[in-house]
Amino acid sequence: GNRQVTTLWVKVSYPFIKRSSRVYIRYSYSYDNRDSDFQNNLNSGNELVGGIEGAIPIGQTDALVGFLELGYVNANFADAYLVQDGIVTDDSNNAGTGVIRARLRYRMGPRTSMDLSIVKDLAFSTQGNYQDRWYAGYNADYTLMRDLILRGSAYFEWTQPSANNTPSVTRFGFGVGARYPLSDMMDVFSDVNWNRRNTAQEGWGTHWFTWTIGVSLYLQ
Repeated sequence: GNRQVTTLWVKVSYPFIKRSSRVYIRYSYSYDNRDSDFQNNLNSGNELVGGIEGAIPIGQTDALVGFLELGYVNANFADAYLVQDGIVTDDSNNAGTGVIRARLRYRMGPRTSMDLSIVKDLAFSTQGNYQDRWYAGYNADYTLMRDLILRGSAYFEWTQPSANNTPSVTRFGFGVGARYPLSDMMDVFSDVNWNRRNTAQEGWGTHWFTWTIGVSLYLQ
């Protein structure tokens, strides 16, 4: 069904480490209106996190750029039970879990950079009120001669829907790609990715390839 999500948040930060980094606290409130007989509305989503963001110099030319935040999220749903065909399929109307989110980029000199993403939080689910989620992703870029950029990536995601007797879902994959600038305002790129989804639920296990070729334009 259709969903309309409204989120309000406030964030307070303070600079430190030569003013290139900031520590912060953020509170957010979400309301999730789900236009479906098979979903309960999320009428009170509260999250409080604290973290650090910005750039941390490492040596003369290297730097660690990104953010790391820790906190807690709580979700209260409109109804005590999710009922389908007269059967209670989800009685998890109040969910809470710790939050971990990180996105860090390490620049190893002028040619090589690496990205690491880690997420643990609650996410929307079509099989229950919510689902627990763990996600990890890795990307590496290397610039060859003439500014040709090669890319490698991998990711892993695990989700557990809150609906009763619903199995977890595992997704993972990897990819390679290349990007080449034609000018200061345009480059061409191509990516190939392989993905896999595993679950004990019948008919949901599958794998797929994606191939993308395109042009990026940079407006100055």
